[in-house]
Amino acid sequence: MSLHEAWTALRHGGNLLSPSALDGLPAPESPPRGLADRLRSALVALDSVKPEAAALGTLLDVVLEEGCGLRDGWQKGNALGASDAEKLLDGTVLKPRRRWTGPDGEVLAVFTTHATRIGVGKGRRPAAQVVEYLRRRAIPLGLLTNGQQWRLVWTDTDSLAWTEWEAERWLVADLLSDELAVLRRVLAPASLLRIGADQSPLLAAIRDTRQGQGKLSAALGENVRRAVETLLRSRQPLIGPVWKNHKGADLYVAACHFVMRLVVTLFAEARELLPVDSPVYHQAYGLRGLLDQLDRLTPERRKARHMAWPRLLALFHLLYRGSPHPAVTLPAYGGDLFRPGDNGGDGVQRALALLEDLEKSPDDNVIYQVLVLLTRTTQMVREGAGWRKVAAPVDFTELTSEYIGILSTTSCTGPAMNLCSSSTSATSQPCRSTVWKPWTTKPSPPWWTRPRSRNKS
Repeated sequence: MSLHEAWTALRHGGNLLSPSALDGLPAPESPPRGLADRLRSALVALDSVKPEAAALGTLLDVVLEEGCGLRDGWQKGNALGASDAEKLLDGTVLKPRRRWTGPDGEVLAVFTTHATRIGVGKGRRPAAQVVEYLRRRAIPLGLLTNGQQWRLVWTDTDSLAWTEWEAERWLVADLLSDELAVLRRVLAPASLLRIGADQSPLLAAIRDTRQGQGKLSAALGENVRRAVETLLRSRQPLIGPVWKNHKGADLYVAACHFVMRLVVTLFAEARELLPVDSPVYHQAYGLRGLLDQLDRLTPERRKARHMAWPRLLALFHLLYRGSPHPAVTLPAYGGDLFRPGDNGGDGVQRALALLEDLEKSPDDNVIYQVLVLLTRTTQMVREGAGWRKVAAPVDFTELTSEYIGILSTTSCTGPAMNLCSSSTSATSQPCRSTVWKPWTTKPSPPWWTRPRSRNKS
């Protein structure tokens, strides 16, 4: 696994670092001898259900001081007094477990929690408290961990992005994994220290990443088109026999409608407009939870399963109808976007009803491919004298009407919001011919199967 693949495999909230920005960070020092053994011992000694303070402190020392190289500048325990505490809106008085300070005032605040899952269920409150603390203190970087998950948080007055590591994936047999190498690169002293500049290399890389979101439009538009075609191709066994009963334009618009549901849901989850903190929603409905689950399966297992398609339909039904259940309380949003297809409606509604049918449902690998196309894009990074494409996560927290416009112009003409407003109808015409059948066209190979570019710069 390369450095970029390891970065993409992490859990992201927003786009913290682009591949080129990650490449631009200084390389860390070589890990000290015996680090893998000491890290394994610290992880084994940590109780995953209720970690003891001493065991968690030992793990923090091993990871941050030995692994990342932040040996000096720490304040721990009683060295952090009342002046380092902050009273939050909910009345909680919060201060870091430890705090690293560089020679030019660089700060990394480290917080710990007993929540079993950061950002989900009971783990949502400490995550929100850390963000509030950082904003009140104007500290851009913070680290929140329960020993198992390690979330690096960047925030300013109105933006937020984070990346989360799983400690169980830091060791591969007796070797340090590439995911730990990414953590060591990001939190190395060379990345955090300003050394005479206005910002540290890490903060400068984050700033450049946040300013470069507009450059992803073309790649996102191509990915959306491929997602629509992947969906239609997977439904060929159901659509093929009744092709003459539907217009090709209606089927394509219905597929765009379906993909638009996924885009809007991903945006709502990124902005925490949906109950992503609920374990029930995360494990049984949410798209991010579904992608996390499918990521852990091999392609062979995903092709043998057909659980993701009914889950997507259940999610759309939940958003349309709402839920009064205390485990997942959600208002009924209604509207045309999540309205189920209707066999008695217009051409698009009838085509949507056909696509939503549970008969001959796509396997989980198809749904995984669609979600990967929507949540990950590619960027060019320099490799020697040439360039190559690497994966990069899509920042849905910054989703605007521009993304919706990409989807619209990729699939249909007309107003960008046609796919999620009451104006969606059979009069919307796709850019392709009405007799186009996506399963008769050989799909372009995914980026990870293409040979690396050897073009000279």
